[in-house]
Amino acid sequence: MQETMHKGIYADREGNIFSTKQGTLRQLKPQKVNNSRSRNQYWMIASYGLVHRLVASAYLGSVEGKVINHLDGNPSNNAVSNLEIVTQRENYAHALQSGLVSLGQSHHKAKYSDSELLEALREIKQGASVKSTAAKFGITQSYLNKVKNQQYRAYLWGSLG
Repeated sequence: MQETMHKGIYADREGNIFSTKQGTLRQLKPQKVNNSRSRNQYWMIASYGLVHRLVASAYLGSVEGKVINHLDGNPSNNAVSNLEIVTQRENYAHALQSGLVSLGQSHHKAKYSDSELLEALREIKQGASVKSTAAKFGITQSYLNKVKNQQYRAYLWGSLG
């Protein structure tokens, strides 16, 4: 067991947190907290912080200004072997590569299917205006412009052929 960044708080390699504040070594019970951005649930020890950050700081080094990546994508697995200290960009790249983040029509907020957008892009490529195509397909002109300019769903252009 190794000491974390708080006096009297210790972490083991499996991701358990212990305290000696009451004179004996006792395991603290973490509580689930929701992350509104990623919709994941993480484990937290009240007044000490998120378990994965405590474990990472105890075994992997300073977590200041960095994020902790769960290698297996499971935010409940706080074992040292499942954690790495990374930048936000590296964490997002891992989430994309692992399929933890949905893009395009799979995204939970997607309003338009890839097939609808491809059909609209084909018409634009053949000379139709963005305004008339957007109206025809029931797509907002602003969104269709962003798809056309490859700001959104840039992968669709490769499918046009």
